[in-house]
Amino acid sequence: MEIVLALAAGVSLLLLAWQHRVARAFPVHERRVPLEGSEAVTILKPLRGVDATTRECLESWVRQEHEGPMQILFGVESAEDPAVALVETLRTDHPDRDIRMVVCPERPVPNPKVAMLLQMESCVTTPWVVIADADVRAPADLLRQELSRLRNPSVGLVYCLFRVVSRDGWPGRVEELLVNADFWGQVLQGRSLGRIQFALGAVVMTRRSALASIGGLARVGHHLADDYELGRRMGRAGLRVELATVVVDCLVPPGLSWGTVWRRQLRWARTIRFCQPVPYAFSILANATLWPVLWGIAMAGSSLAPGLLLAATLLRLAVARGLHRRMTGGRSGAGIVWCMPGIDLLRAVIWAFAWIGRGVVWQDRRYRVTAGGRLVAVGSGSARRRSRPTEAPACVAATARRETRTGDVLTGPGTGST
Repeated sequence: MEIVLALAAGVSLLLLAWQHRVARAFPVHERRVPLEGSEAVTILKPLRGVDATTRECLESWVRQEHEGPMQILFGVESAEDPAVALVETLRTDHPDRDIRMVVCPERPVPNPKVAMLLQMESCVTTPWVVIADADVRAPADLLRQELSRLRNPSVGLVYCLFRVVSRDGWPGRVEELLVNADFWGQVLQGRSLGRIQFALGAVVMTRRSALASIGGLARVGHHLADDYELGRRMGRAGLRVELATVVVDCLVPPGLSWGTVWRRQLRWARTIRFCQPVPYAFSILANATLWPVLWGIAMAGSSLAPGLLLAATLLRLAVARGLHRRMTGGRSGAGIVWCMPGIDLLRAVIWAFAWIGRGVVWQDRRYRVTAGGRLVAVGSGSARRRSRPTEAPACVAATARRETRTGDVLTGPGTGST
């Protein structure tokens, strides 16, 4: 047992060194001399409610430095959503921008994000599309720096790394460490293998023609990991999936609870488990705290154990600090990496729970995940709302009926009124 645990500890530290190497080699935050771009692009941003960070996130997309036409579509499930008023304020403050709100009350597919995107898609007027999560704050030069990658016809999709920005509370700090000091290095490790193409859903840039070549967004709407499926299907269609060097921020709202952190981390873990079960099973070997600790316990009677365990812990802290500082650009927060050994043990617990059960919670709704990572809604929210036919295309009909609002509030397909 001592030999087995010693080997596992050695493997975990070797994987940690590999993670450090690939992270240092990747030109994160690198800015290139941007090409002049005049391509017309639509930004799709599904929303659900508002918090203290929402306006900051939305403003960052309105203020993008893009030379060509830019359409911005914000989606909500209900016209009563507080985000509608915020978008109207943005329209007033930025009258030069083509900003519209799309109400998406239907649930044509189980995945709530893709369900909204499918209804927003009918209002897209441009050949290029950017999909961004609600909590993403983008640097002003994101499109100017990265969108030009899609000019290469062999590239079907471009996605971004993200860093978590937390402003208060330990739950937010834990999520910050999980992502900024570890997760992005794991992403680069997986990418370096080159066998499986995938994407991260914080920001995805693509062409409508590329989406059409894989059967459209509807093909990923029954999957928990829609971003992974998009990347995988692009690869199977012979299109490249590229990773942007510009990083976006995911803002953690104040008052984040431990329960929210647990549910989100468990959902992400089960997502990876269903997408790549064999690699996920072996991913526990990369836990650079668990195995040295277990080996140290097994070697408790040895005089070498304390020194070796201390050396392994210091190496773990050094790599975590380096990844955190590199991802955050040296911003404050690296001082809390002393928590990383404890977070590694938490990751081991999450890994174990990912194998127990098939349920996930997403946007306060419960789902069961079946073979292949497919979603099945559970409970009262599982029934699909009935569609009502429209006589005109949804966007045109909704715009013509605009009477009480100052901005365009459009409806997706299947809805008869704004």
